[in-house]
Amino acid sequence: MGREYSEVRRPPDPNVDYKRPLMLRRPCRCGCDFRDGKSGVGYITGGDGKGAFFSLWIENEETFQAAKKVFRKHKLEVHD
Repeated sequence: MGREYSEVRRPPDPNVDYKRPLMLRRPCRCGCDFRDGKSGVGYITGGDGKGAFFSLWIENEETFQAAKKVFRKHKLEVHD
C-alpha cells in the first residue's frame, strides 16, 4: 500500500466539527478539504470534541478500499 499523509488540527476553526465519529470519507468535490496540495482519494477522520482531532489522508484507491472493508465490518461510518 502507498504512503499516507496525516495531520492534526486543533480548534478553533469554525468550519470543522471537532466532535465527530470516526469515519471514512471521500474528498469534498468543492475542494474545501485542505491537504497541503497532496492528491488523494479520501481520508479517515474523527474527533472527541475536546481538542483531539485528526485526519489521515489516503493517497491511493487500494488503501481506501481496504479501509472501507474494515469500517463496514465494524459498522463505522463510510461516505463513499
